[in-house]
Amino acid sequence: MVIKLVKHHMKFVLERELIIKKSGVDCFQFTILAKSKRGGPVKPGNAKFSVKIIHENGTEIPQENIDIKNLKEAKYRVTYKVSEHGDYTIHCLLNNRDIKGSPWVQQC
Repeated sequence: MVIKLVKHHMKFVLERELIIKKSGVDCFQFTILAKSKRGGPVKPGNAKFSVKIIHENGTEIPQENIDIKNLKEAKYRVTYKVSEHGDYTIHCLLNNRDIKGSPWVQQC
């Protein structure tokens, strides 16, 4: 999935996968690649990237259950734990605004 930021001329390539821990807690992961309109990695700047995840019943996953790791070269890995099954709305935010293609619904 490619998510394009119109205002900032960036593209976000999203890779998703499920990780099942031995503890029985489901962890999900996705990677975002921030690229310039020319296809190169976006240079670090003042932009603030964040993620907000909300269960279908309206409860938000606590930020301590969401890990955003900067993998360098404009690549971020987001891992989050869910405590119950259902549909989750995932918001990928840049400077507190949804990027194009966000939010989306992930069934967990």
